[in-house]
Amino acid sequence: MSKIIKSEDFVEAHPCRLDPVDVDAFFVNNQEEDETPNSSAESQSETAATLEEILETIFPQDENSDDEPGEIDLINPEASKEKELEINDATPIDNQINEPAAEVQDIDLFQVNLEAEKLIDQSKEQADVLTRLAKEKADNITVVASENAAGIIEQAKTEAAQIEAKAQTKAEEIIEQAKAQADEGLEQAKQEAKKIIDDAKLQAEEMKVQAQQEGFAAGNKEGLAKAKQAIEANLENSISILAQAEEERVTRIVSSEGELLKLVTGIVEKIIGSELKSHPEQVVSVIKEALSRVATANSITIKINPDDGRLIEENLPSLQEVFSEPKSIAIKPDQTIAPGDCFIETEHGKVDARIKSQLERIMNEILKAGQIDGSE
Repeated sequence: MSKIIKSEDFVEAHPCRLDPVDVDAFFVNNQEEDETPNSSAESQSETAATLEEILETIFPQDENSDDEPGEIDLINPEASKEKELEINDATPIDNQINEPAAEVQDIDLFQVNLEAEKLIDQSKEQADVLTRLAKEKADNITVVASENAAGIIEQAKTEAAQIEAKAQTKAEEIIEQAKAQADEGLEQAKQEAKKIIDDAKLQAEEMKVQAQQEGFAAGNKEGLAKAKQAIEANLENSISILAQAEEERVTRIVSSEGELLKLVTGIVEKIIGSELKSHPEQVVSVIKEALSRVATANSITIKINPDDGRLIEENLPSLQEVFSEPKSIAIKPDQTIAPGDCFIETEHGKVDARIKSQLERIMNEILKAGQIDGSE
């Protein structure tokens, strides 16, 4: 009488069932392993090998036997079925097949194959879970990286604004100090002029008294004429002194504006240079602004400091965004260009985007505006 083993008894009895997968442990142990396109096929081969070991354990075979009635082909179950029928129809050989082996020959191969498919399906489900969790973790990493990049950019903008505010405050303090010095000089000139006028008035009064005395002696009319002449001379001298003091005041203010602008320009240039050294990525923004002035050019050469070369090469796609269509851009290292500066050459002309040159242009415009205001 044949004995049939149920599928659930087979799975529960054998220790090779699939256990739940620890997903976190999987990621920790396999984060450096490369995925291979044959992973599914290898999983099926391993599952088949495991089942063969299970069957060999349950149905031991005689090493000297030529026929293997207990062997099951998991890849081709029908072939195993036909082979089993041939073995059952054949004449038994004495002392080669014991009684327990004969009882288990009629195992339901369909149930065994079904259990194999279940194991494969479970493996696929676990692989799908691992793939989904890996994608979720990758998405989370991408989101965190984007948030960190946005935070760094925002922090750089905040620091740049703070530096600009400090420079503005320093410039205002310098200008106020210069104005205070100019006002002090003007006040001193006024005091000197007042002293001269007071002395002139006193002298005129003395001369008037003297003239009056002389007038009584030589004639009232002649004395008054001399007094009038003396007073007029002293007044003209006082007016001349006041005009000279005013001219010196204006000259001092004008010369102070030029010196102040040079001083402020030097301070701003140092601050911007320090900022570019701390945040070299800012040079990309400088080059973008310069390229926007030559948007119609077809051939463009960007001269930069050799230390900025790698950064600019990596950001070439970003620089191309300035144009409506891709342009021919050549990067040329130049030791005469300071870090953070650039000089652009095209078939239409050149663009000097060096910080020092831009500040000089701004200073000239301010001085020019001051001269126009002074002339008015």
